[in-house]
Amino acid sequence: RFYSGRLRIYCHDGCRYGVCLESGLCSCYTNAVGRCCNVKTCTNGKWGSGCDKDCSCLHGGTCERNSGVCSCPAGWIGQFCQDPCPQGKYGWGCIYQCSCSKNEMCDFVSGACHCSPGWRGSSCDTQCPDDLCTSPCPVGWWGANCSQVCNCDNGGTCDRVTGKCKCLAGFLGDRCENECPLGTYGVNCTEACKCKNGGTCSPISGRCTCTEGWLGDDCSESVCPDHKFGPSCNQSCSCEAAGTERCEETCVHGMHGTACRYPCSCVWPNTDGCHPETGACYCKPGFRGVNCESRCFRGLYGGNCSRSCGCKNGGSCHPETGKCQCGRGWQGADCQTPCPLNKYGVNCNQDCPPCTHGNGTCDHRTGACVCASGWRGPRCDRSCPEGRWGYECANACRCHNGGECKPETGVCVCQPGWTGVDCSQPCTPGFFGYNCQQRCHCHNHASCRPSDGLCECLPGWTGLGCAQTCPAGFYGLQCLGVCSCSSDQFICHHVDACTCRPGFGGDRCDEPLTSAVSNLESSRRHLMVGITVGFVCLIVLAVIVCLVYRRRRTEGQLRERSLLQLTARPLTSEGMPRIEKSDVQEDDFWAEMVQAQKQSKMADREHKMADREHTAHYDLLSM
Repeated sequence: RFYSGRLRIYCHDGCRYGVCLESGLCSCYTNAVGRCCNVKTCTNGKWGSGCDKDCSCLHGGTCERNSGVCSCPAGWIGQFCQDPCPQGKYGWGCIYQCSCSKNEMCDFVSGACHCSPGWRGSSCDTQCPDDLCTSPCPVGWWGANCSQVCNCDNGGTCDRVTGKCKCLAGFLGDRCENECPLGTYGVNCTEACKCKNGGTCSPISGRCTCTEGWLGDDCSESVCPDHKFGPSCNQSCSCEAAGTERCEETCVHGMHGTACRYPCSCVWPNTDGCHPETGACYCKPGFRGVNCESRCFRGLYGGNCSRSCGCKNGGSCHPETGKCQCGRGWQGADCQTPCPLNKYGVNCNQDCPPCTHGNGTCDHRTGACVCASGWRGPRCDRSCPEGRWGYECANACRCHNGGECKPETGVCVCQPGWTGVDCSQPCTPGFFGYNCQQRCHCHNHASCRPSDGLCECLPGWTGLGCAQTCPAGFYGLQCLGVCSCSSDQFICHHVDACTCRPGFGGDRCDEPLTSAVSNLESSRRHLMVGITVGFVCLIVLAVIVCLVYRRRRTEGQLRERSLLQLTARPLTSEGMPRIEKSDVQEDDFWAEMVQAQKQSKMADREHKMADREHTAHYDLLSM
């Protein structure tokens, strides 16, 4: 039917595959085009005269209605749009040549150059200062060397540095995976819906979808209640189906509600229509949302996005078929196999660049050379800077005293004269050179320099090994002193400069030293003789004292026995007991006792005289 009110009639034959609006214009169904919706086309994903064949084009490609031939988007080619542009090509049909220098790769969709580490610019022709890059990552990539794939859903983009997602209107979450909560819409879901009477709004635009019986921008206008139709809603439907005035059929595709007057709010061509009564959208495989406006969340596919993808390592799956599209550097049905050696990129179809010291490998995702320990640069042709070593030159050297570390291993190579793991230990005395392995050859207590073994002579010595005295007339350190002796009595000594000739002394070196030496030697001999004689006399004196002591002890014992027998006899004038001749005749013992007493007294007098003589002799020796 068509509108024939006061407004101008645009389509006299009606809107063939659409509905006539109050303005007189046709609103075409999704599979129709033209001013009067009289040309029927297939919806996306279908082809054929009856639009009953499934389109097999991947990566957003569309089928030509009659032939089913895929029309591929920019960056993709092949029968089913399954292959990205080959290296060096990009854009629609891959007809454009990349302008990147140094054989750098470019984005196969946009042609933007992906510069290797250390290079920047639109063509990667400018070397970064101090290995710092300033070119931003292409869309969909972030991180160091732009090696990380963005993981944002629903059209969200990520920060090139942090990878944080920036969501489109209608979505939120770390990966933009969630629609706005009910009643909100817009960027960051900060806008409040204004739909009334139970209407819901699009989380993207805020457009209201009214419940049955209501219409208007905010669902505030009432329409006929259920089962009523006609002017003033005074006629009743004769069946349960809501639709035309006769209620004999359901609404045409794309319309719903009382009198089928409301177009479905579904986003075409993501839907197969809507419920004729409620207007709920029937989403095609790969789409979701109230209006089927969103692709499946990353990792889901199929009808109502109810199936989980099995793609690993950042791979994404086709939202309709679930086929994996692997990220850079990965291949296989589930994207678990890295590119083989010397290959990298999407589908591993790019060759690694030549790497001078890269062990023949490159990063399987970016193509950047994987440098061996001690090397750096886009082609691994630059050694680590001074003071750094290891993979990516990430380690700091620990060598002291001018030692240098090997960039591959970090082992310190010490300067001559130093040794140790970190070159902190000087050579031990007597050794020099690299690792202190050479022995010094210096004489006369000279020391050698630890760096080169050069002998440092003591004063008075010279020569490579300090084995020679200073030349005649010179003396001192390095033989730099010149002797200037005042007379012939002096000689030039190689250490002490001017000294007296042998046999002379004194301030002027004119006094002979022979008599003084003889007197000194004589005094020494006399002293030794005196000491020897005195020592012998002491020994003799000790022996005599011992003998005298022993003899006196024996005589004392004899006197005691005699006195015991003579105590009763009268005494003589000398104080001795009187002994008669008869006594002597009777007993010769008493006579012997008297004689012994006399001899004892005489011996005492002799001993006393001898003691005085010895004492006088000792005093004489001591003088």
